[in-house]
Parts: sequence; C-alpha cells; structure tokens
Amino acid sequence: MAGSDSSASRRNGPPRIMNGQLEAYPLTDLLQFLQSMRKRVHLLVERSDPRQSGGIYFASGRPVHAYAPPKDGDEAVMELLTWQSGRFLLIDDAVPERESVASDLQNLLLEGLRRLDESSRHLPCFPLPDTIPTPRNVLDPATEDQLLTLREWRLLAAVDGRRSTIDLAHLLGRAVPEIQRGLANLAASGLIRLHHQ
Repeated sequence: MAGSDSSASRRNGPPRIMNGQLEAYPLTDLLQFLQSMRKRVHLLVERSDPRQSGGIYFASGRPVHAYAPPKDGDEAVMELLTWQSGRFLLIDDAVPERESVASDLQNLLLEGLRRLDESSRHLPCFPLPDTIPTPRNVLDPATEDQLLTLREWRLLAAVDGRRSTIDLAHLLGRAVPEIQRGLANLAASGLIRLHHQ
C-alpha cells in the first residue's frame, strides 16, 4: 500500500530530474535508453567548448522535437550526436511546444554516426553490416595502454573472426549503429581488423 501511495505522490509532485556527463553516458546510449523507457521526457544537453546547448523531447519512446540552435528537427539530433563531451539533464513528463522530428531513432542514429565518422579523420569508415571484424594477433606496443569502456571490452571479447557486425549487434542486444561505431573505435585503436564478406 505504501508503495502505491508514494508512486502516486511522485506522479503528482515535481518532475524527476536525472543528470550526468556525456563522457560516462554517450548520447547514443541515452537515446536508446529513452526509447526503451517509452516515456515522456526532455533530454537537455550542454557543452562548454564551444558553449552550446540543445535538447530532444521524447514521447512514447519516440523523439518528437529536437533543437540545437540554429538547427532543429532531424538535423538537430544529428548535430547533438557529434557532441562527445558535456553534461545532460533528463526532465520527466515534459511536453514539447511542437513536433519537428520526422525520422525514427534508428535512422537518426545511423545517419548521425555516419556523419560523425566522416568528420573524424582518425577513425576508419564505419563497417558495413556484413563486415566481419577479426582480433589482431600481434598488437602494436602503442595499444597496450588502451583504456576501454565496459561496452568496448564486451564488444572486443565477442569479436571472433566469424561474426559480422549485424551478428554482434544481435548477440550483444545493441543497435547496429552503436556496434558500427564501437568497431570503428576498436579498429582505430589497432585492436581489431575489419574485413568485408
């Protein structure tokens, strides 16, 4: 009984707010998390170099409005996906003034990450879904001190020279664009090689 009373008071009380750093919670992960929550929420994003802010509204797991002045809509989402550092705030039960996003989240992620890849000179091209990554048998000494996130370690551990990019996405339960980005990072770090079927 007490649990239902407290949940009712939370619904009637002020909106819940969660915050964090983009370095710890990449925007691709946050967007997929918000999609799975299927809630009405406002994601605010801010960075300091250069100083900019933007945001994305979600409703029922779908991005409905996005802004990153002077851009809005789909272009704003893709602009925000290029932000690698900064902070975010999540405000529960927020309603946008209008709807501006036309594409679904997976298409936005794929296009946004593709653009980010094109603008990053140190990364190889994103692997295609049928690309089969293989671990490197002989590592460059420069790779010995690579710092990987837990997600990157899990991805690296799943690379066996037989699974394709799309196989890895299914195995790890992650979106294909996220796996593509992870593989590109691992390849750029010299930890894997990328081959097409």
